[in-house]
Amino acid sequence: MPVSSDPIAEFDVPSATSRINLSPNGQYVAAHQDADFDDDHPSTFQVGRIGDALASIPADDVAFVNDDQLLVVQSDSRGTTLKTLRLGSSRDVVWQQFVEDLSAPRLSFDGATGRWRVLGWEGDESIVRVEGIIGASDVQKSRWPAAYTRGRYIDTLTTAGSEVLVVETRYDRGLLERVIPSRWTWTRLRLQPYNQVSRYATLSDHGSRTFGESRLGVDCMADVLDALDAGLVCSAYDGTRTHVVKIDVGSGNVEGIGFLDGHFVSDRNVVRGWLTGWAASRPVAIRLSTGEGFHMPQRTRAVRLLSVASQRLYAVTPGGSHVVVRVFRLAPGQSTTSPIH
Repeated sequence: MPVSSDPIAEFDVPSATSRINLSPNGQYVAAHQDADFDDDHPSTFQVGRIGDALASIPADDVAFVNDDQLLVVQSDSRGTTLKTLRLGSSRDVVWQQFVEDLSAPRLSFDGATGRWRVLGWEGDESIVRVEGIIGASDVQKSRWPAAYTRGRYIDTLTTAGSEVLVVETRYDRGLLERVIPSRWTWTRLRLQPYNQVSRYATLSDHGSRTFGESRLGVDCMADVLDALDAGLVCSAYDGTRTHVVKIDVGSGNVEGIGFLDGHFVSDRNVVRGWLTGWAASRPVAIRLSTGEGFHMPQRTRAVRLLSVASQRLYAVTPGGSHVVVRVFRLAPGQSTTSPIH
């Protein structure tokens, strides 16, 4: 059955919100505002207690450490700074760590252990991973040379130990691309679809190993499995159903999680333990540990994205000059009539 038909609460976030983070108890929100793709307009998060005025914080990424502190990642020309801010009016800096020559940082955080990890790039296009514990000054740094990544079309990556798991996708129009004159480009675009090929491989001190490929449209997400080193979750639509699998970093093994009837499209909002998006044109949240699927009531307005915290489902819906977040209760054991199989 769907979630309860009436929201138990609702609140506003700015209109440019593209994803939201929630504190463990669901009392604080961090609403990500799309950047203008300009160095003078860095990405920002609007942060505060739900229902109160939100304050703007420049950041590449954030994560709630607990219900009292927010971990903030900020990069500039020198490198990347991580710091924890106390939630509330003062926003005191509790802890801070600087990582030199690290750009485009992507944050992963395990609230149970306080362990943080940042994946990014050095100036020569090498992949860099830096990790540590909130409150401690010691960090571990790993680097994978640019020779491993140069020429790859990397969509998604994650790491575990000494290895990086990457998924790369190429688009090939095949033989006609090479024999039809270039002035016919517009005709080709209308008449001939791209052939999509996705490959997954690991990078390590031993070089690169390609484990497999798919000619279906593959969409992979990092940081949605419960464990920090657990690997990627990928979905692929075969024309009838969407297959959901897990790819292990170290071995490259592909393990089936299940499938959904019809086409599932992710909303790209990272929620640990969940996949969120649309199935059969309806918003759905899938609990990966059990395969339960929670869908919105039929009469729910257009939903931009979903998030989950503290047994609550948060539906982000357009609302003119602002965006409305409607909160629905997830009762234990409550699932859709057509969960993931």
